[in-house]
Amino acid sequence: MDNSLDDEIKEIGISIKKFRSIRKLTQSALSEKVGLSLEQIQKIEQGRGSTKIKTLFFISKALEIKPEQLFSSNNENMNLILDRYQHLSKSGQETLINIAGEIFKLESTFKGGIKKDE
Repeated sequence: MDNSLDDEIKEIGISIKKFRSIRKLTQSALSEKVGLSLEQIQKIEQGRGSTKIKTLFFISKALEIKPEQLFSSNNENMNLILDRYQHLSKSGQETLINIAGEIFKLESTFKGGIKKDE
């Protein structure tokens, strides 16, 4: 594989790990949800080898995200948030994870658009 493709595969693995952490899932829990072995999940997150597109769809469904979100870890805002996250205290990290979890819940509630009061 050429280096740029290797880098992209690693970025997908980083995205999976990021979203798995936000969802407070262990690698083992994700492997059960997706129907893969723990070793396969570890390999994917580390960017080793190649992964079927179908598998990425199963992973994105288990993480409750759109598949394309696995390919967008280069997003500047997300990188800024992750950088800030690493410098937070343990309680600050937990607070940020809880906030992100609530945002994901709200996003899934409004998938069909903003609901109007009746």
